[in-house]
Amino acid sequence: MAWVKIDDGFYTHPKVMAAGTAAIGLWLKAATYCAHQLTDGFVPEHMLPLLGGTRAQVGRLLGANLWESAEGGWVFHDWADYQPSRADSLAQREAERRRKAAWRAAKTQKRDADE
Repeated sequence: MAWVKIDDGFYTHPKVMAAGTAAIGLWLKAATYCAHQLTDGFVPEHMLPLLGGTRAQVGRLLGANLWESAEGGWVFHDWADYQPSRADSLAQREAERRRKAAWRAAKTQKRDADE
């Protein structure tokens, strides 16, 4: 499960206040999409309707410097400064998978030795 990191003072940041509540709703939905899909902060244009966003909200996010234009969509400003990268997330998942596999193997080995 992926998580999005948001500073607890986010709601008072001048950029957030400038964007407005509706645009920040899109920002948050898009952030969870990016974290879940491991897009490194890229929001494809075709996702806008699925996220319930409007062009006006995108304009507010761009104007507040919370998003930047990119080919085929938009990208979160400074995503990598606050969120784990796709590569880091995949490495963490793999490490967790290996840790669990080792724990299960040790548990099975102990159970078999006890029998």
